[in-house]
Amino acid sequence: MFIRDGNEVLKDILINNLESDSSVKSTSVKHPIYSHDLSLREKNIVESFFKYVYLIHPSEVEKAPVIHPEFIRYPTDKEVYKEPKQLDNFFLGRKWSRYVTVDGKEYRAAKNNVRAKYAFRDYTNVNLTNDKTSNRLYGYTVAHIFGGANNPILFSAGFNLALILDGFVKFTDEQHLNSEIFWALTSASYLLNYSILNNPRLIHQKYGIPFQENDLFPLFPMMKDNKIIKEGFRIKYQRVPAFPFWFDINVIRKNGNTYKIEKVRPDCKRRGLQ
Repeated sequence: MFIRDGNEVLKDILINNLESDSSVKSTSVKHPIYSHDLSLREKNIVESFFKYVYLIHPSEVEKAPVIHPEFIRYPTDKEVYKEPKQLDNFFLGRKWSRYVTVDGKEYRAAKNNVRAKYAFRDYTNVNLTNDKTSNRLYGYTVAHIFGGANNPILFSAGFNLALILDGFVKFTDEQHLNSEIFWALTSASYLLNYSILNNPRLIHQKYGIPFQENDLFPLFPMMKDNKIIKEGFRIKYQRVPAFPFWFDINVIRKNGNTYKIEKVRPDCKRRGLQ
């Protein structure tokens, strides 16, 4: 007897957790690169995965597409300095100590992903950081939907953040990437935030991001002989048609001092993106 691959165990958990009244069997989903349909197992995994995923309601993103654009994740100390050259050295009453200049613009440099958690909190009121209150949420990770977005400002963009149960978030990172899940996740954000992502001029005018660096669409890894293509250690992606959702996904919006969860169906037919 051998220990089963952990990723395969997680996939089985997803499949076994799907309710039997799903309409997945009657839904045909063409592979975005090859001509065959996705298997029932692949479709089941995607639908079940989204039971444990929460995106930010598009109305909250429209109010502020990017929160705290002066913060980026910068895990190394290379080229980091302590005294700011352009920014104020206080942020919300707290003195910051790490700064870095990227492409001529200064940022507060965070060593880890905690600023993404703060950004998600500010969009939704979900407490992911304050363990001194009883409502702190544990067991979830704030993941970047489009991975390493092309511009550091997009690190805290509402359309680039998803709250995912810890056990399943690994399927969105490059080491354990599930191609179909990644395709569906990028499609969900694109369809929900179509008015923003289909208008790069808006982001350019507000934050100065060049058009080519705000070019975010439904994505699928580049494939050759059924293997993902990498350039160095990074996966290469390509723009594809949006994932055809037959199920609703979870979105979070503010509700006074707390939040509420709604079910929304990302609609690619209405967008003409199939």
